[in-house]
Amino acid sequence: MTKTKFSSVVTRAVAFVALVTLAAACGGDDDDITGNIGNTGVGSFDVTLTGGSAGTYHGVASAVSANGGFTIGLTTTDAKFALLITRFGTRPGVGTYPISAPSANGFSSTITINAGQTVYATSSGTLTITSSSGSEIKGSFTMTSSAAVGGGATTSATGTFTAVCVAGGC
Repeated sequence: MTKTKFSSVVTRAVAFVALVTLAAACGGDDDDITGNIGNTGVGSFDVTLTGGSAGTYHGVASAVSANGGFTIGLTTTDAKFALLITRFGTRPGVGTYPISAPSANGFSSTITINAGQTVYATSSGTLTITSSSGSEIKGSFTMTSSAAVGGGATTSATGTFTAVCVAGGC
């Protein structure tokens, strides 16, 4: 991935994490992150990392379609974990999609650990969409990613999500 493309992906990741965190903070008094948070309509996720930055993370999940691209964003409210899965194009339908380096036709992803101290760029993986509508998208993923910022060992991620569409829908 070129430095310019990677910088663009990291910028989008930080902006999306800020959007999701803001939406989560604006909810009602129900702060249970295992489902929808209050009345914000923000979904949830569970992910396990093995290898570099190993751990299990739970948090909020949102999706947005804007500026010719579609993004699923997963983040913990403490900024210890964020994952962006993105592509050029519109919301995907039910099906299985490859995840790789950024390209005009497929999905790419970036994992951010500890507010950007370590950033992983995904080299291979699979995104499976089990439900897709203008208000919500559900699915699972597996991916292998290499540290692009901060060094460290390759990490593998597996997880599930229910992402609620924000900012005008998907």
